[in-house]
Amino acid sequence: MTFTDPEDNNDDFTRKRPAGRYVIFAFFTFAGLAALAGVVLLPEYAALDDLQAQRDALAHQVKCDEKLSAYNGRMIRATQDDPILIARLMIRHGNYRPAGCETVEMKSASPEPSAPERLLREAGNPPQREEPRLLVRAGVWLADTTTNRFMIILALAMIVTGAIAGRSGATRKPTEDLRS
Repeated sequence: MTFTDPEDNNDDFTRKRPAGRYVIFAFFTFAGLAALAGVVLLPEYAALDDLQAQRDALAHQVKCDEKLSAYNGRMIRATQDDPILIARLMIRHGNYRPAGCETVEMKSASPEPSAPERLLREAGNPPQREEPRLLVRAGVWLADTTTNRFMIILALAMIVTGAIAGRSGATRKPTEDLRS
């Protein structure tokens, strides 16, 4: 017993695929793969962008802390040699009044904040993030579990539709019409 191809048994008909099937197959398959890639990659891209924003905020905080540390280091070195600076710091921060010193009431504008206060205020206000790009917003939208599952099902349905539409279906025409 031998097995033969059905086309070999039927010499009167030939297989011919319409050209449109390839286009439909390619369209649905590539669209499904693109949608699946977007569902997988865009939420990770949005998470990466969020991590980069956090990194930038922490870098700003570290920069401000380094400035404050340098300021405090210069202040400590200066107080070792300068008695006037020590007296001024004690008056400002320690409610110290030298003996025989007269207090004069002065009406002036609000005092300018000290360098440490300015640095702390700057550290508390990191630079604002720019408006997120379209891909980041799409990634945040796709990070939602319900949306993500729906889009995966849609992408797989598109791939299956492309596979079904592009399968090796045939239309049969008599060979006599093809030879003439």
